Amino acid sequence: MNLKTFRSFLDLLFESNAVNFTQFGKKKAYKTLNSANYAAEIGKVQQWMYSKKVQAGEHICTLFENSIEWNVCDEAIMAFGAIHVSLSPATHCEKINAILDQCQIKHVIVGNSLIRELLSTKLDAVTLVTYQELLQESEETIEEQKNKLPIKGNSLASLFFTSGTTSSTKAVYHSHEAILGNALETAQFYDFPKNSTALSILPIHYAFERMYNYVYQFSGLNIVYANSSKSLIENILTVQPAVFCIVPNLLEQLISESNTQLAEFVNYVKVKKPLIVCSGAAIPEKLYDQIEELGIAIYEMYGSTETLIIAANSKKEHQKRTSGKLVFPNRVNITDSNQLMVNLAKSYYHPSFSAKENIKNSWFNTKDLVSLDDGFLIIKGRDDETFKSKAGLFQNALEIESHFKQSSIIQNALIFYDKGLGICGVFGLGKEESPSSLAKLIQSYNNKQEESKKISHFTTTDTWSPESGELTMSYKVKRNFILQKYKNQLIEVN
Repeated sequence: MNLKTFRSFLDLLFESNAVNFTQFGKKKAYKTLNSANYAAEIGKVQQWMYSKKVQAGEHICTLFENSIEWNVCDEAIMAFGAIHVSLSPATHCEKINAILDQCQIKHVIVGNSLIRELLSTKLDAVTLVTYQELLQESEETIEEQKNKLPIKGNSLASLFFTSGTTSSTKAVYHSHEAILGNALETAQFYDFPKNSTALSILPIHYAFERMYNYVYQFSGLNIVYANSSKSLIENILTVQPAVFCIVPNLLEQLISESNTQLAEFVNYVKVKKPLIVCSGAAIPEKLYDQIEELGIAIYEMYGSTETLIIAANSKKEHQKRTSGKLVFPNRVNITDSNQLMVNLAKSYYHPSFSAKENIKNSWFNTKDLVSLDDGFLIIKGRDDETFKSKAGLFQNALEIESHFKQSSIIQNALIFYDKGLGICGVFGLGKEESPSSLAKLIQSYNNKQEESKKISHFTTTDTWSPESGELTMSYKVKRNFILQKYKNQLIEVN
């Protein structure tokens, strides 16, 4: 089937009648939807949009946690011909207001009354409607929706916001064709067994989890949403999924669980052999060694907000410590300087949330330094993590960070270059570790380096998290935030 619109996606789902969604409450599943029920709820949301006179190309904002209702709204909005702007309820209100203003958003749908209560007085000039209120209004609407709005493959479907590793907000428009083509091709690449179970853990507002949610639907998988009242490992052990997505920081949390729970998790992995898809950042060597010792197989992938899914490891095509086989080789170009370029012909930046300097003739510079090994993508670092020292020598911050992350006392590390101070480091230590232990570690490192490669200044921090600001909601390191937060705390290495 040649998919040209998001309605085609829905038609495919309803024909196969294969997808089931499950949402858990504190103790048990409180809501399940099969494809037929799913279609009915999508119709109700579209009826509500019709009653509100939503126009083609109009932006509709949702503020949901991962849930069945998010999926219903997502596909209802895009299949209607509007543009879905999906945000986390945890997004800072100033940022939400800026987005509402720049996108001229009139309608905001929220997951529940608690979210509305928290945000109603903080958002400007919009009315928040909960999902349940929307359904009620839809049922009370007498006028029937006669025709859906016209959609073409190149029509805009959604505005994807980045998870925020820099201080600036970036957002990318993806067309129906870009989303559908990427998800369908990736689903065919994985070829999941029908009726397998997928667990949704990561924030669905971001491209990684969102695109895999589409892949699961195309594959006819049953999707279960993680229970926020339980820990990550409890969710996994309860659901026993065949596939789930994760990022390195959460993977590290998993293997640091109590001996009993970790043993249960390792047993589940050995028996069920799940596809654990990892992305968001490179897995540190120390962590990779630990998971291999435990017998846990990890399937890394490569993608981004701008590019969507580009490469992946599957059970059929798997190469350890790579970001996977190129799923879309025709969209990829590697320059003579090893920079990864990806074609974005069907997607582009929102003019108010742009980074146009990264795009030239539809080619997006990812800033990742890569190589290929038999079609498998290997990430060697980032161009913006490379700096020139006082001696005029180029060095990669990621390589130095990886060296220090091998130590058991260090949980997080960020290396940067300051023209006045030289090479500096910000290190997150374990709870029981002292700065003096780190100082000795840095001295040991410096003793083996040339003068121009030595670390001159450092500081220590608590464990990094999204709540304290060092990590994004999808657990990527926010380099600029960390530099601003800790640059005045640096001390000289003795």
